[in-house]
Amino acid sequence: LGGTGNGTLYGVYTGTALLLAGPIVGYLGEKWSLVAGLSLYTFYLAAFLVALYCDPRDDVENEAPATCAYVGFVGGSAIGGFAAGFYWTAQAAYFSVSSVRYARLTGGEVSQVTSHFSAIFSGAYLSAELVAKMFSFAMLQFTDDQKHAQNLIFIVCTGLAVVSSIGMVFVPSLEKYIPKKPPSFASSLTTLRMQFTDPYLMLAIPFNFSFGLISSLIANVVNALIIKVYLAEWAVPLLSACTSGTAALSAFPLMWLSKYFDSKLPILYLGGVMFLTEALVYLIFSQPQLGKWAVMVPLILVQGLSRAVWEGPNKAAVADYYPEQEKRASAYTAYVLQNGVSSSIGFFIFPRLIDNWGGGSDSIAIICLVPASLSLITIPLMFKAGRSKLNTYTSIDEPLHEP
Repeated sequence: LGGTGNGTLYGVYTGTALLLAGPIVGYLGEKWSLVAGLSLYTFYLAAFLVALYCDPRDDVENEAPATCAYVGFVGGSAIGGFAAGFYWTAQAAYFSVSSVRYARLTGGEVSQVTSHFSAIFSGAYLSAELVAKMFSFAMLQFTDDQKHAQNLIFIVCTGLAVVSSIGMVFVPSLEKYIPKKPPSFASSLTTLRMQFTDPYLMLAIPFNFSFGLISSLIANVVNALIIKVYLAEWAVPLLSACTSGTAALSAFPLMWLSKYFDSKLPILYLGGVMFLTEALVYLIFSQPQLGKWAVMVPLILVQGLSRAVWEGPNKAAVADYYPEQEKRASAYTAYVLQNGVSSSIGFFIFPRLIDNWGGGSDSIAIICLVPASLSLITIPLMFKAGRSKLNTYTSIDEPLHEP
């Protein structure tokens, strides 16, 4: 059920980003798209409560609870995927416009501002994730009634989602800088065209696919077959929190490195090396060899650092190389598509590869190894394509309209 739910989440997320994100964000604007997306997220979190309420373990002779859990959770995952599909497109647009606006007001370089803003965002986002995971870990570890603890966890998370949705109403609107446009599917066509013709976006595919596939490997192999089996079940949320904590703590050091090198290229290349290292380790070593604290903790820390690279400098680089707002929005949507497709492949195929098709963790590691290896070639070429693109523009101020 978990793999099907996650696969549905990312599948709908991908479809929404491609077909509906442009019209929705165009109609609602960036701010109200964020409000709507967060509001719909509450239904996704509530779906976990439905699945727990219908837990088939309560009555193994009754098939109805399993059906209830399946429909409720998969349906909630679809709603969450729909929300994420336009929410992250709107978030990226809000981020990039704010960065350009701030650079204009302060006289700073856009690339420096995006590095700083991405560190603030990813640091706050991942810190909140760390707190949520540590809360979940503490509840599950120190509460005797596990189902009561699980219910409380998702009640609290759903409540926080409601509070966040209300809070988003009070963020400033950017419509005076980028007026809303009539809903149109032309942006979807632009995204598709750019995905297959724009050199920067095509060269970004291996790196973005590496993140999506390795994240799926962590969920389906590392958590389920290594940590849970060879360490302890409670170690899964604890090490997951360590991943988030490492990513959060890495946000500002990565920003300083980006400013020191005056480029995000070395940072992304470091991320590519870490993705390749993870894939090789999971391919070479057996599950019993990996199932030791001395091995898993460093690997989890590497995963946290690579995630910080992907969440921060990787996304921020798009704002550096796409000064025109419409193309920048399409480029961000293309990133959403690449992440969504790779994650959907991982969450749908990896569990079935293990359970039904006679494959194993080696097969999954090989699948992850291919884009990770390619990324070490494409990352420098990606930045070269970005610089060539930037040279065709004369001003970054064109996309913003002064009120």
